[in-house]
Order: sequence, then C-alpha cells, then structure tokens
Amino acid sequence: MNRILIFSSGSVCRSVMIESLLKTELESFTNLALYSSGMHYDMLDIQNTILLLKENHHRTNGLNYKLHDEIYEQEFDLTFIVVNFLTEGTYEYLPNKEIYYIGYRGIDSDQNHMYHYVKQTMLPAIKKIILREFTNQAVSELL
Repeated sequence: MNRILIFSSGSVCRSVMIESLLKTELESFTNLALYSSGMHYDMLDIQNTILLLKENHHRTNGLNYKLHDEIYEQEFDLTFIVVNFLTEGTYEYLPNKEIYYIGYRGIDSDQNHMYHYVKQTMLPAIKKIILREFTNQAVSELL
C-alpha cells in the first residue's frame, strides 16, 4: 500500500478537497491510501468543505483528515505540500521519500473559488505525479 499525504501549510481544507477529488479520480487504484492534514484545523471549515464537495458530487465518506500532530511521526511514500505563497511561507515537513510543493498565489477565503482552482489546476498536476510514481503504465495512457 502506497501512503500519500496532502499537507496544507495553512488550513486543512485545501488538502481535504484534494484528498476527496483524488479518491474520486483514482478510485480504481486500490494500492493508494490518501491522507490530508494542515497547519490549521477548524471543524466548521472542514464541515463547510465537505458540504461543498457533496454539492459537487464528490465522495466524502472515508476521508482521512488528521491534525498535524497526529501525522507528524508517520511515514508516507509521497507527500504534497500545498502552500499559498501570498500568505504562507514554505514549510519543511517530514523527511519522507518524496516531497512535492504545489504552490499558488491567491485568496483562500472563498471556498468556491478555491475548489475550482484546486480542481482545475492543482489536481491534474498532483494526479500526474502520483500516476508516474505508482503505476507501470505511461501517464499519457491513463489521463
């Protein structure tokens, strides 16, 4: 089982969005275990994110969002750190096997805007890296 962490250097909500979208997009890959976490954890924000995902017909059952402290000692095969370069600094995380920074510049306060940006821009980039790392088929054949 390949363990993948989506870690947000801000609110956990971006990582929860990405985890849900990846679970939908990569559901046929049973060898992947996806987790999400972030530096800030607000249950109301998470509930609003889950509601937004449901409204857009994405899977929300089985999400593995954790507090930063809950995952700090764990090892992952692949880690994506999602950072907003306007409001957050880069963040040194765990010395895992592979770490990718996914950066952007934007306003995080509008969840609808963030959802569309995650879906259209971040998700395809993350998906390509995962498929390249954990499949034997050419990425172009799977997209």
